[in-house]
Amino acid sequence: MYRQCVLYNDNKIAVCEAPAMRFRYFTADYLNSLGIQDIEQILPDGYGNFFIKTGYELFVCNPATGSLRKLTPGVNLVNCKILLYKNYIIIAGPFGIGYIKNEQGNGSSPIQLSVNVKNLFYHRLNDIVIASPGKILLSTDNGFYSVTIENLLHDPYLLQPAANNPFHLLLNSPYQKNIHNGDTLLVEQGTDKLTLNAINYYGNGTASYSYTVAGMESGWQQSVSGEIILSRLKPGVYWKVTCIVKDDVWRSFPLSFYIYHPLFWWQTKTWQIVFWIAGITIFLLILLSVFLLTRYSVARTNEKKRLLTDLELRAIHAQINPHFIFNTLSTALYFIHRKELEKAYTHVNKFSHLLRAYLKSSRNRYVTLADEISMIRKYVELQQARFEERFDYSIDVENRIPAANVQIPSLLLQPLVENAITHGLFHKKSKERGLLLIRFYQGHTADELVCIIEDNGVGRMKAEEINRDSIAEEKESYGSKLTEELISIFRQYEQMNIDIEYIDKQEPETGTIVKLTIKKIRYVA
Repeated sequence: MYRQCVLYNDNKIAVCEAPAMRFRYFTADYLNSLGIQDIEQILPDGYGNFFIKTGYELFVCNPATGSLRKLTPGVNLVNCKILLYKNYIIIAGPFGIGYIKNEQGNGSSPIQLSVNVKNLFYHRLNDIVIASPGKILLSTDNGFYSVTIENLLHDPYLLQPAANNPFHLLLNSPYQKNIHNGDTLLVEQGTDKLTLNAINYYGNGTASYSYTVAGMESGWQQSVSGEIILSRLKPGVYWKVTCIVKDDVWRSFPLSFYIYHPLFWWQTKTWQIVFWIAGITIFLLILLSVFLLTRYSVARTNEKKRLLTDLELRAIHAQINPHFIFNTLSTALYFIHRKELEKAYTHVNKFSHLLRAYLKSSRNRYVTLADEISMIRKYVELQQARFEERFDYSIDVENRIPAANVQIPSLLLQPLVENAITHGLFHKKSKERGLLLIRFYQGHTADELVCIIEDNGVGRMKAEEINRDSIAEEKESYGSKLTEELISIFRQYEQMNIDIEYIDKQEPETGTIVKLTIKKIRYVA
């Protein structure tokens, strides 16, 4: 048996071991680090341990080994007293009186309790002492009560902690259920809290709840209403919740249960794998689609460029064909032969300007209306000189059309003007002078331009008869076909709608009217 002397106040302890008179000190900082504060009682046992009673807790300490452990007797230790009797720890308080077996000084057995039901006998305990061998005396606010240790140890009405524990923990919401130790509560996702209720027939006062969730850093949480917050719990995981309920005279043993949020069908591993496979498949399909669309777009762009290039080359060839160049130069030589040098100079100058204008416009898809009119004027004047002034021409532009700011497709009008001259006016046999009228006016909307090319030549049917008899003319009369191909390209690739209409004049008039309508024209500053 150890002989110890313990000296203490509310926050310090000194232990003296006899007969060596060795002192062991427990400072306030050290005790605070162990959670020991406001010491009320210290009782040594015969195993080298001593029991420390604070305002709310009970600890057992062994100075020799330095071990310290908190006991959970299952009652509220506020305003209670303890004493040691042989191998028993006697605990008394407003709840009544009970004992814990102190086997080898560990005090780990559950308490056996004789209950002061609803404070029937007293409300406050002042002190507890062993008045005589085998007899315990309780000093209360309602006088003195005594009980023999023999009756206490063999009281048939003692509350057994296992089979007959009157404490019940209930789940009130989101549904009702009795909760037992180790139970699992299935709670739907979106439920942010549980509401608990505790029933204890021997309790008194308002119950308070303490709970902790394993794996969460928040530690012990306090709740007066019995609510357990679930907002941070991940679904598909079993979360262990430990709950302790206490009131003014009673404290429950820790009760543990599990909370589980069932997964929605799309959160299960099988569906997650399906979603991943579907997502990867969709991603690959998108990549493939982007690749194919890009490839198609590049091919379409290249095809457009190829068609435009081919058409431009053919249009330039039609405009600057050897026959036209030969006739133009022959006309210049004719002026020189007749010593009309000024006319020859003017004629060659117009021809050179026209060639430069053709080469410049062939590099661009669009040309301003003013530039197009300038090229047409030079071309018509060169043809006038070639045909010895056998026809007159007129170019009119409506006042509200800003010719310098309107853009039209390049190489579009010249083939139509060429057809009017070479296939209409050139074959005119009557003494009446030929007349070429070119007019530009605004259509139904501001982005619509109408161009009229009118001649008083032989007409299309007569021109076709003449061309069938002339192989050379047939080879060079494909201006209309070039224009139609150019219109098709702009419709397909530029979203510019161009309509062309051929109108044959009725007798006694002769000639052809070509009406060209350009929709969605472009404006430049």
